[in-house]
Amino acid sequence: MGLAWALVVALAVTLLVGLTPSPVQAGHLTCASTVSGHVVFDSSLACSSSNGLTVGASNTTIDLAGFTLSCTGAGYLASCQGLGFKGINTAGFSDVLIKDGIISGFATGVHVNGG
Repeated sequence: MGLAWALVVALAVTLLVGLTPSPVQAGHLTCASTVSGHVVFDSSLACSSSNGLTVGASNTTIDLAGFTLSCTGAGYLASCQGLGFKGINTAGFSDVLIKDGIISGFATGVHVNGG
């Protein structure tokens, strides 16, 4: 019975590990991208007169991993302030987690609407 139980536990752990979503690295992101799932920055992302990221589904985690999402443009002090651009737009989705970084230079850092 001990061996059978160990096999069941090993199979369950293998299935759980297989279901863990792999993070999308920021190197694959561009400004104005739509993201969902688990996104982890591997470098800062600098936008020029555009929105940063838009959330594309509920249950999305955006981990800036200590990096910065920023915007420069023709707004106040060469930023995007006053131009209406958003750093991260939740787009009405719920259960969105944004953590561990800096969002700067946008008219709105994080726009939460609905959801």
